[in-house]
Amino acid sequence: TYQVDIATPRALDVVLSTAFAARMLRLEGRLVREWGGSIEHAVDAPAFVFRNDTGAAVEARASGGGGWKAVAAGACLELGGADGAPLPAGLDVRDAAGLALSALPCARPCAVGVERGLAWRAAFCEDEGRVVGRLAARASVKNKTPCDFEFAPSDGSAEPVLARADAETPLPKGLAGATLRLRRVGLDWSETTAFGTGGGAGKRSKKLARSAAGSSEAFAVLGIETNARTGASTVALHPPIVLENRLPCGVLLTVQANRREGRCRAAPGAKAMCCDVDASGGCFISLRVGDLRGRLPQRLDPESLPSRARAANAQMGEKEWGFYEMNLAAAGEREPQLHVAIRAEKRHRSLGLFLVVEAPLWVVDRSGLGLDLAAAPGGTLLQPGLKRAASQMRRAITRSQSASEDFGGG
Repeated sequence: TYQVDIATPRALDVVLSTAFAARMLRLEGRLVREWGGSIEHAVDAPAFVFRNDTGAAVEARASGGGGWKAVAAGACLELGGADGAPLPAGLDVRDAAGLALSALPCARPCAVGVERGLAWRAAFCEDEGRVVGRLAARASVKNKTPCDFEFAPSDGSAEPVLARADAETPLPKGLAGATLRLRRVGLDWSETTAFGTGGGAGKRSKKLARSAAGSSEAFAVLGIETNARTGASTVALHPPIVLENRLPCGVLLTVQANRREGRCRAAPGAKAMCCDVDASGGCFISLRVGDLRGRLPQRLDPESLPSRARAANAQMGEKEWGFYEMNLAAAGEREPQLHVAIRAEKRHRSLGLFLVVEAPLWVVDRSGLGLDLAAAPGGTLLQPGLKRAASQMRRAITRSQSASEDFGGG
């Protein structure tokens, strides 16, 4: 077993390349040659896991015999791989209601529709390092927002289904293909946005859903896609606003649109989401970094911003990249103390907004000499005339920060 321990208080982005793996293999060979013997490769977990996402309890076993094992709804069953056992070629599944599936493929990538509105998917999962076979309803909801939402038929013929934040929830058979509506937990049902999980293989659509109760509102972008092979439909809920913070300190973002205001906080190197406002018709944004505050004078309109695909085009001009500059200053001061760059992109066919906040130059002065900073002649990293003592800048940035990233009440 090779173990690499890295300890750092800051966000860390590490890529372990194939060259790194090759060096570790060479090290293994050298140890075997010089010290003799062999290195044992242990298998910590079975190589196949069956995940029951049908919404009901089932029984499963490896094809070809063996005892049946109960698998509760939402539970997993591990088969094969441990102690040298081979990966099962197929899986048999049954339930008390008469479901009987035989030889579901396990040893090869597979995505097929089966009886009773279910779909079987088997594929290697990089996160778990093994093959995962998943039996689930053909219609499911993948909630990518930080909020819990509920789904129900528009005619109220069935009980609501809870789709938890950052999770995938199968829809019962009675809701597959039905016209649905949604709401954020605690708010009223959406009135103007109804959608169906059917609509033909390969069909994609995007809609903006709103739920409200009194002065509270919540928005989500709905993306609906139907798989041509399995007939499975996936309803994805996306946050309308996503912030990526590339600064070495926390950021508080405030978004104003349609006389509403939404906020989200992003830790250093992390992403944050906001579902409180609809930015599709344009919005104004402001930032707070420690005691420093700033507001972007331009109004951001997603229709005029580049998409993710266009932003990846290196041939675009500087004005087409969606780059903006923001100056942040302490309360009562007119001269900016921090200069940040903001990259804005439209997402989900202009229904969503993606923001990246970064600093073109970040300096920490630990000399104690009170150095002054200024742009080099002809330089573009800092605004002309931007001069502050680095020690003062550092104090202003970190004055209200603590290990728990306290942003204050503002």
